[in-house]
Amino acid sequence: MSESIRKPFRGAVATWTALFLVAAAASRRPLLAALAIPLNVGMAIAVEADRPVVPLLALAAFAWALGEERSRARALAAGALAGLGLLYSLDFGTFVLAAEMATIAVCLWTARRRPEPGPFRPRSWLLGLAAVLLPWFALLAMHGALWQFVKVSFIDLPTRFESLWGLHFPAPWELVREWLRGRPYMAGNVPVGPSIAKRFYLAPLLGGIGAVVAVLSMRRRERPLAPALRLLALSLASLAFFRYVLFRFHLSTGNALAGPIFFLLLVLAFEAFRPRFASPRRLAAAVAFVGVLAAFAMNGPGRLLAVLRDASNYRARTAPVASMVPLTVPRGGGIRVPRTEEENLRMLTEFTERHAPPGAPVLDLTNRAALYFFLRRVNPTRFAEVPPMAPFEDEILSQLRARPPAFVFLETGTWLDAIDGIRNSTRIPRVWAWVLENYPVRERVGDTIVALPR
Repeated sequence: MSESIRKPFRGAVATWTALFLVAAAASRRPLLAALAIPLNVGMAIAVEADRPVVPLLALAAFAWALGEERSRARALAAGALAGLGLLYSLDFGTFVLAAEMATIAVCLWTARRRPEPGPFRPRSWLLGLAAVLLPWFALLAMHGALWQFVKVSFIDLPTRFESLWGLHFPAPWELVREWLRGRPYMAGNVPVGPSIAKRFYLAPLLGGIGAVVAVLSMRRRERPLAPALRLLALSLASLAFFRYVLFRFHLSTGNALAGPIFFLLLVLAFEAFRPRFASPRRLAAAVAFVGVLAAFAMNGPGRLLAVLRDASNYRARTAPVASMVPLTVPRGGGIRVPRTEEENLRMLTEFTERHAPPGAPVLDLTNRAALYFFLRRVNPTRFAEVPPMAPFEDEILSQLRARPPAFVFLETGTWLDAIDGIRNSTRIPRVWAWVLENYPVRERVGDTIVALPR
């Protein structure tokens, strides 16, 4: 069974489930949230990664804890899940954690102006968060890595890596200009037509609308505070998720929260206008019509049917094919991969056993981080790929001189040698020159050019 098919399928199922839980917890209407799944599917572009699942579950738990019940247990669980989300997925976990912290701050400030207590237990939430993160921070501190973790995660990543690893996010007029010329806008190798573009801009649009509606609702003291705070948390998280799109024009997950926010806006609109209608059923029918119209406008039913059709054909789609063989190298686990990939990895494994004793470092400059895992050798630097190395050449050279690798994987003759059209040798010219000087011998191993010392 091909892992390249099986893993995205599992990720999609897990993420759609998490999005349903977000919508159900925020609206307190699980049945309606289930009926709104086509809306979620229609508004999203592609949700197949599993990395946002735990942060989304944390967001759902946070929304569930925001209520007049003021449950300590729910707040404690929400805090713990927020910590787990951060450790599971640094980017999405940070986005959700920041949205929750901002929502809590607004909750505390707004509750001071109301006679009833706020609909959340921030101390219980902090206790749950600390129970997960403090042991992790203590472990990092014991190994002298706490500051490096903070610096890389929250300083280097936001401020440096976008210029090296990002792709330009197009303004609407750039898209239209290319469409008028009869061609899609190309973001790297990805063609962006109207279908993708309209879904990209839903994330900031609905996130902004949701945040404004939440703030306006909180100013009305006769309205309950909890629903507005739940909308605010989802909206802030959606705006933060869009940062993931801006960073590298990611097609996956950046606008995943657009559907739940639109659904929650419909629910809140019904609650707000219901007292003004003599027949709430007519209002419900009108709101439902807007939701159905939006779902069809985004081809939600059709896309959902496509998902279900793929699920029903799961066995056929994942059946072994002649070009796929089990990966039987150490740590391969028997997953099925293309035959050439298995042959190349086997040759690299045998080559490594001959030229690098156990525990010896090797250096990969071909952007294949998994090689360190499969070959069971350590990286002498803290970077698994070439693009992030660019601002840190001094550090890398110092580490290479302190622990010279047994050999260096140099080139593969594939697109990995020039991600985004920029050659690896251009990204890190000083490191590349050091390798050429100190590892002048070349040997081809499968599809890989390896540099060795004399």
